[in-house]
Amino acid sequence: MASRLIILFILLTSFAFSPTSDSDVKKIDDYKLTVDNKLSSKKLTEKFYPNMSARGGAVYGYYADTKLVLIKTRFNAEAGYHSIDFYVLNDTLVYAFEKQRQIKEPDSKDDYETYIKKYSDKKGRIDFGKIPLSVCDDNVYYLSDNYIFHSQMKSFDKKTKIMEDVIADKNKMLIENYKSHLDELGTVK
Repeated sequence: MASRLIILFILLTSFAFSPTSDSDVKKIDDYKLTVDNKLSSKKLTEKFYPNMSARGGAVYGYYADTKLVLIKTRFNAEAGYHSIDFYVLNDTLVYAFEKQRQIKEPDSKDDYETYIKKYSDKKGRIDFGKIPLSVCDDNVYYLSDNYIFHSQMKSFDKKTKIMEDVIADKNKMLIENYKSHLDELGTVK
């Protein structure tokens, strides 16, 4: 009898604390597509934070009328980059896309300049589609009330399983960055 109550309790709590459903993921995907379409057709107003972000890199805010709908960030380093796109609906973070690329160091430091030139265009920009990488992550996060409720993690185009403590760390990082970028964009006229 006690074991049946425990099983029933576990089943009820796992359903009761599920914050969203597949239909919510679909709604967020539809919203993201709408924002992306408006961005590509230049129907959003762009604001650029003129200083380096407190979190590093560049910050752009995109507005539909006066409502912030998207924050795009990018931090470039010598050997790669890290970017996060934050999708905002009704002043609430609902979706984030994190992308990270890190080039694989050549075997010999003497070969570094030749190595970089081999995978760069005439303007000196590295082609991340051709250069060997040590990190190639594309991560998607769906959020509700500032908590990740669904995620899709990929490394080198393969889905990866992620532990709850990593999700908790990612959640903390996303929210801290999002709030910092909101404050920064709030200073832009």
